[in-house]
Amino acid sequence: MELKAVGYEVDDPSYFVERAKPYKDALPILLKYIPLVEETFEKDVLIRASSVKGNYQAVPVLLDEYKKSSNESLMWTIGNALWLIGDQTIVGQLIELLESNIKVDQLPDNMPEGLQSPEKAAKETLLWALGKTRDPKAIPVLKKYLQVEGLEGHALEGLKYFKDPDLIPFVTPLLTHQKSWVRKNAERFIKSLKRQINMHELCKKLNVACQMPSDETLVAVSEGVFEGDLVQGVRYKMEAHMSGWIITSDRYNGDVSTLRTEHMKHIFEHRPDLVKYLCLPIGWRFDTSRDDFWFDQEII
Repeated sequence: MELKAVGYEVDDPSYFVERAKPYKDALPILLKYIPLVEETFEKDVLIRASSVKGNYQAVPVLLDEYKKSSNESLMWTIGNALWLIGDQTIVGQLIELLESNIKVDQLPDNMPEGLQSPEKAAKETLLWALGKTRDPKAIPVLKKYLQVEGLEGHALEGLKYFKDPDLIPFVTPLLTHQKSWVRKNAERFIKSLKRQINMHELCKKLNVACQMPSDETLVAVSEGVFEGDLVQGVRYKMEAHMSGWIITSDRYNGDVSTLRTEHMKHIFEHRPDLVKYLCLPIGWRFDTSRDDFWFDQEII
């Protein structure tokens, strides 16, 4: 490989699989070798090393490799790579793959019972990638796979990218699924969808646009917020990874260095009483001691 030419004193692409630091200049080289190598393990390593968010140049190669492969494990890795890369323009190709009758190498007859069939296992990660496109055309396909035994939980993982309360009736049957991880994920998803209903009701009442923060955005909080104290909140315009919310209690001394950031999903979980306020747009405040909320022009 030509990795040394771009500053990497390695010949083994597995070096990049667990590497935390960016290696953008190595990606074209790794991608070049994916269709050239024939050994499954080597191809798998190259694909994993290329599974970098935003590495869109790899998507056509990965889709082609998926179509050519009959190895369930490699196909799973390819779907996982497409999910991690997050190309939102390939919904059509993903739907085509999910609706096709793929040919996968079969497991030996002496394999333990209870394993996922190869055909289904090869589609698990495609369902994640399909959901991550956030394209409405993905919803009917994901809903259909909620009915496919063995893939219900993976279809649910895809649907979790859509914050649509109309999905509740389709997910509710999974609350009694035989697998605990599917039941738990269904319960969490339904709770999150019900939060959407509460949020939208307040925005509708105030006639303002609902700006719901995602689970992974960050919120700045003071001591006392997670302890259940009465709190005040204000929403500023911030960078994309921040929700904009700063939530403080009377324990806050005014020193911003004492604030800590938490993922919004933890607020949803530990402070459900605050949920109804958190879709309010930039410029709004709330105070739970008075159950009051208002727009502050000075924040804009």
